[in-house]
Amino acid sequence: MTVNFYKISDDFRVVNKTLGTPIKTLSIDFLASTSLSNPELILSYDSDIASCNYMKFVEVEKHYFFPQPTLSPGGRLLIFGTDDVLMNNREKILDLHAYVTRSESSGNDLMVDGKRPVQVNRHCKTLAFNAHPFIGDDQGSIINYTLTVIGGHKNGT
Repeated sequence: MTVNFYKISDDFRVVNKTLGTPIKTLSIDFLASTSLSNPELILSYDSDIASCNYMKFVEVEKHYFFPQPTLSPGGRLLIFGTDDVLMNNREKILDLHAYVTRSESSGNDLMVDGKRPVQVNRHCKTLAFNAHPFIGDDQGSIINYTLTVIGGHKNGT
């Protein structure tokens, strides 16, 4: 099986990764079974492969991320690949047709948007009322009242 090794800088969430020219191409024979979802390779040390972070099994068109390879005793590189699901299914993903059903903009206050975070502005004011025959204290004391309002105009008035 032919394996191409790359050093990529694309974010893992990018569907169609920019691979460029392989840094190293190897023809390998498997000595034991390995998973095509998460392959494990033991290779002789190679500084070019040690600098890579991505590989492709050419014959089966499968792509894999791998962190920096681990150096094991005897000068071997251990590579643990992780399936790049987006790249391996890019044709299907790019051929999808979808309708955007949530087209709410953050400036439209007439539509309820459950995914938009609620903006809360808390305004607290304490107002002093002088004693009045209709509202209370006949000793002339100042009485404080709390007025609570839920909702209101968008600018907080």
